[in-house]
Amino acid sequence: MADFQANYFNKKPLFRKNVLPNVAEDVLSLEDMDNLLNLEVVRFPYIKVNLNGTGVPEPGYTKDIKVQGQTVSGVVDPEKLHSLYRAGGTITWASVNQIVPKVRDFTREINRAMRVRTDAVAFLTPAEKKGYPVHHDGVDLFIIQLSGSKKWRLWNIADERRGESASYSEAQLGAPVIEESLKPGDVLYLPYGTPHATEAEGEPSLHLSVMMRPRMWNDLLQESVTRILDQSKFDEYPPLSEESSEAAFQKMTELVEELSSQLRSMDIGEEWERYRESGKKLPGSSTSSVFADSHRIAQLSHATAVVRTNTPYETTQLEDGRVQVLIAGLKFAVSKELGGRLDGIAAGETTSLEKLMPGSDEERGTKMARSLVRAGIFEEAKGA
Repeated sequence: MADFQANYFNKKPLFRKNVLPNVAEDVLSLEDMDNLLNLEVVRFPYIKVNLNGTGVPEPGYTKDIKVQGQTVSGVVDPEKLHSLYRAGGTITWASVNQIVPKVRDFTREINRAMRVRTDAVAFLTPAEKKGYPVHHDGVDLFIIQLSGSKKWRLWNIADERRGESASYSEAQLGAPVIEESLKPGDVLYLPYGTPHATEAEGEPSLHLSVMMRPRMWNDLLQESVTRILDQSKFDEYPPLSEESSEAAFQKMTELVEELSSQLRSMDIGEEWERYRESGKKLPGSSTSSVFADSHRIAQLSHATAVVRTNTPYETTQLEDGRVQVLIAGLKFAVSKELGGRLDGIAAGETTSLEKLMPGSDEERGTKMARSLVRAGIFEEAKGA
C-alpha cells in the first residue's frame, strides 16, 4: 500500500497479473449476472446498453410491470436485453455494489484502505466487440477482470486533468502508450483523466470497474468548518436591512474571528482521525447486521459476557427513584443502583448483567441484558 500511495495513486497506471485468482467466485460471475437479471426487478438506470458506440434509449429494453396492483416503470426486460447483447451491445450495470453483497464486501475493503467513496460498475461485452469509444473518467478506477479477456489501450494523462468525463478521437491522441490484455484475476489501476479504450477478445468479457471518489482538501476542510458552525452561537438570523448594517457588520466580524480562532486552535491530529473515520462511512460501503443481531440478542441471558461500548447516553432521575436512560431516541428505566453501576463502567470493559444486578432473578436480568445490548450500551463479548 505504501508503494502504491507513493508512486501510483493519482499519478500513473499500474497493472498487476493474477492478483485475484478466484475473483469471479469471490466477487461476481456471469452466473450471478444471469440470476440478478432473471429476478425481473432491476430498473433503469442501474442497467444501460451501448450498441455500436451509442447508448440505446431506455424504452428499447425496459417495460412496466405490476407489483401488488401498483405499476412499476422502467423495469429491465430480460428478453429485450438479451437481444441487444446478442447484437453486440455492451451491458453496463451501475452501482452493482448496492445490489450484490459480495461486490459490496469487495468495495468496502477498498474504502477501508483508502478512506474514499467507492462505487462498482460491471461491464459485460460480447466476444470481439468494442466497449465505449475512447474516453477518460473523472474518478480513479480499479479494473478487475472477472471473466473472459479484454484488451485495454491507454494514452498519457493530459498535463491539465479535468475532473469530469470526456471523449476523444484516436486521431487526437495518437498511438497508445500502454496496451495490455486483462485476464481473470488481473487488476489495472487508472488515475482519473487517463484516456482509454477497450475491446473484448475471443470470448465474452466481464469486468468490474471500482470507482474511487477521493475527497479533496475543500471537502475535508468543509467537514471541519461545518462541525464548528453547528454550535448554537452561529444560529442567529442576521438582519440584512440597510438600517441594521452597522450592527450586523460588527456581529459578523465577531463570528468570523470566533471561527478563525477555533480553526487556529484545532487539534490537527484529532481532526485528521475524524476525516479517516468519516471516510469509512461514505456511501457505497456501509454495513450493518441489525436483523441478524436481533436474533442473537434474543438468545442472550443475564449471564452472557458483554462489553461496554463508547455509545453516549443520558440519564434522568425519575420520581419513583428509578433512572431513565435515553440513547439514540430510545428510553427505558433502570434501578438507581444499576444506573450508578452503568456510569462506573469504562468503554471496552467486560462484565455481565449478573454482576451488574446481583441478586436479581434470572428472568428480569435477562430482559434487562437484552435491552441494554439492543440499545447499544453493551455488545456481546466476542467468543461469549
